[in-house]
Amino acid sequence: MEIKNNNKKIKVALLTGGSGPILNKMYQYLLINTDLKALVISNKVKKKSFFIHTFREYGLWYIWQMTIKKVFYIIFNWCISQKKIKNKGIKLLKWSYKKDEIDIINQLKESGIELVITCGFGKIVSNDFINSFNFCINIHPSFLPSYRGPEPIIWGLLFKDKKFGITAHLLDEQIDNGNIISQSEIKGPILPLHISVEINLSKKIEVISEEIIKFVSDSKQNSTKQSKSQYFPLPNKENRTKIFIDNKF
Repeated sequence: MEIKNNNKKIKVALLTGGSGPILNKMYQYLLINTDLKALVISNKVKKKSFFIHTFREYGLWYIWQMTIKKVFYIIFNWCISQKKIKNKGIKLLKWSYKKDEIDIINQLKESGIELVITCGFGKIVSNDFINSFNFCINIHPSFLPSYRGPEPIIWGLLFKDKKFGITAHLLDEQIDNGNIISQSEIKGPILPLHISVEINLSKKIEVISEEIIKFVSDSKQNSTKQSKSQYFPLPNKENRTKIFIDNKF
């Protein structure tokens, strides 16, 4: 069933890193139920000797988790590309550097974007960006306020959590801090794999997406303020040691 706003589909831009089961489910939902006008892909500038750098900084366990994840992405074609959106009337934009933000804002405004959704985007947007649109909402793969930061699933696996979650929240000037619109929980995976958690969380995206559309269509726009919580940085060896000590794990 198509959800409409004042008998017209909501004009949406999806900002993303470009791959994964959660993103794929979100893309499919927005394609059917909204007027998806633009995809903004976050391009990461990789360092030289990327594998060696990652191994030294994060260790073998992290590389193993990321490698298995990427293999699944390729096998199941969970990547958004020009070919995938061809002939769908969707504008594809690339955001590599901070200076690209102004151009992205202008292009999205030209498309009449009402709702911006970020999903695994990997870049911090400015207040100017947030204030340029009616709604900016982030999809974060944890049950906020737990595990604010860039790798919540990895931290959950490291702490051997029995439950994982996914949250839709408003963007504000702080990272993963805005008011909560919708949340859902799942049981931890039998095998402690990042990709297993991702796949199971992706099954919650349809319900989360429906709540987002209801929120932006409702004049009351009820949301829940987050309580204060610890920020979890990138899970490199140094940060893991510090976090474990701080949390007496």
